[in-house]
Amino acid sequence: GTGETVGLLKIDFADANTQSQQDANQPVAPSEILELVKNSVRPTDNVIRANDTSAVVILPGLSYDVLSRIAARIQALINERLDLIDGDASSPLVGGVIVMPEGRKPSKSDKVLKVLEESASQAEKLSATRVAFQLLLGKKAKQLAPLG
Repeated sequence: GTGETVGLLKIDFADANTQSQQDANQPVAPSEILELVKNSVRPTDNVIRANDTSAVVILPGLSYDVLSRIAARIQALINERLDLIDGDASSPLVGGVIVMPEGRKPSKSDKVLKVLEESASQAEKLSATRVAFQLLLGKKAKQLAPLG
């Protein structure tokens, strides 16, 4: 919406589910992981299945610290369900973007999705926690330092 801050999380659990299957020989259905994600957010938030190994969560009106805590909680719950240790190299990747519109003009969805994909890529490359966020203010994206 116009003028509203929105957070998006992309949760990629491909590596996590593969590692879990190798360790326990018991695949976990993506729908089960998606249900876990849905139960981790507010009823007003939207969880969208992007494909068999990832989901996108849309969370309106939250600050970076709250989004960061939600991302860490979702990651920890998926790790627990898949019997992975927190901080494992195959933990789910969580890329996030906080969209803050400039003025009355809403951000373009293709720009938001591009920045979200970049954040997921940064989570894999740069982050020991496998979580990375960017702030999108108007047309400008900025990498955010991890909280903690």
